[in-house]
Amino acid sequence: MNPLSLLLWVVLPYIAAAVFIVGHIWRYRYDKFGWTTRSSQSYENRLLRWGSPMFHFGILFVLVGHAVGLLVPREWLYAIGIDEHMYHIGATVLGTAAAILTLAGLAILIYRRRTVGPVFLATTTMDKVMYVFLGATLLFGTLATFMHQLFGPGYEYRTTISPWVRSILLFQPQPELMDQAPLMFQLHALTATLLFALWPFTRLVHVFSAPVQYLFRPYIVYRSRDEHRSGARATRRGWEPVAPPDPERLAPAVVTRSPRSQRPADTVMVPPGIAPAPAGSSSTMSSPVAVRARTTTPDSPARTSSIRAAQPSPEPPPEPSPRRSGSVAATAAANGVAGASSTSRTPPSCVIRPASSTTRRPARDAASAASCVAMSAVVPVAAS
Repeated sequence: MNPLSLLLWVVLPYIAAAVFIVGHIWRYRYDKFGWTTRSSQSYENRLLRWGSPMFHFGILFVLVGHAVGLLVPREWLYAIGIDEHMYHIGATVLGTAAAILTLAGLAILIYRRRTVGPVFLATTTMDKVMYVFLGATLLFGTLATFMHQLFGPGYEYRTTISPWVRSILLFQPQPELMDQAPLMFQLHALTATLLFALWPFTRLVHVFSAPVQYLFRPYIVYRSRDEHRSGARATRRGWEPVAPPDPERLAPAVVTRSPRSQRPADTVMVPPGIAPAPAGSSSTMSSPVAVRARTTTPDSPARTSSIRAAQPSPEPPPEPSPRRSGSVAATAAANGVAGASSTSRTPPSCVIRPASSTTRRPARDAASAASCVAMSAVVPVAAS
């Protein structure tokens, strides 16, 4: 056993196997996000949809043929009825077809990666090295098949190469078996060994990735944009538009009035069927009368409120203080109420208090005073 044979057929295979196993563990441990195919389908799809299926289906048939030819002893095949002639026909015909399909797909992928600008820019150095060794391995294997199996006397590699592979796996290497193999088979084995050493550092790691989690992931909920889909019944919306709130329902029960500068003068409405008494009359009502006051502003809808006048007392009301009477008279004059008398009784609910310096909202107090004066200015009438 010469040193070169020991180096090529014993040392190199075990180094490649160690790098293959440890490299995958390291890659998965420290570079999970890089464990990907680095797909370039978004850049170009016309050549990819031809080259990718041809290469992947072809390489699957190649791997199955190598697994049967290298790992399964021929005595096992004889036991199940596959003799030497049948195996030779199947391995030669099917293996040649798979090799041609794989090489054609790889050629399309390499051409696409070199001619399409975005795909070429996305190509790394390790991609180029991987393509060199992968192409060389496939090329030497195809040449060996053509030279020795199709157009040659034939070579029974199951007596030399297959036992050598099994001896490496069983840690009982027999390098002298590879010394008897033809040159093309030796080159095919060497390039395949180097490709296995480079495997963990290239995109070929996606071979050991299976989309198992896709079988158990939840459904993706989405809404179709097609409003005219065919079906037994019309689809209904999953949501309803929210209308703005109704201001009539949200408004408080009390009467709100805007400041005097933003609304017209209040209008006092007397119920139909009741004739108002002449101005200045001091007659009293025999029963309470409901007076409705309507306030309309440009910015808000009309709102009404009812104020029931109290039963007037037979005694004359006390004389208001000068300050209060002056405030009432000034407010009545400002509102333009005709026929207001100082002897008319102000309803208890509309007591006007003099404004003080501590009042924070003088505009609202003035509006309330004007409204109360307008309601108290209605002349009491007897029920018809």
